[in-house]
Amino acid sequence: MWEPATTQVLFSLRAPHATPRSPATTAAALSPCGALLATAGADCAVRLWSCDDGALLSCLVGHSAPPSLLCWAPDGRALASGGGDDPPRVWAVPAVDVGPQAG
Repeated sequence: MWEPATTQVLFSLRAPHATPRSPATTAAALSPCGALLATAGADCAVRLWSCDDGALLSCLVGHSAPPSLLCWAPDGRALASGGGDDPPRVWAVPAVDVGPQAG
C-alpha cells in the first residue's frame, strides 16, 4: 500500500499462496469505505486485509478454482467472488470502524 500524496510505501502484503508457477494474487478490490482490501489467490482463498496496517483480518475458503473477480456491495457489508469453474460466492463482511472521515 502506498500513500498517494507522497508515493511512500506504507506496507507490503505478504501473500502466503504464491508459488513459482502461479500468481500470488488473481484479483483485488478495495472496499467502498477504503478500510479493507480483498484479494483472491492461486490457493482459491479470498483474504481481507486492513488498509491501516496490512494485517490479515480474514481468510475465506470455499472456491475450488482461483477466483478472478471480486466485487464489493455498495455498503461494504458483502463481497462477491467468482471466476474459474466455480459458481459465484457472496460473503458477509463484518462492519469496520474507519474512524473520522476527511472532508
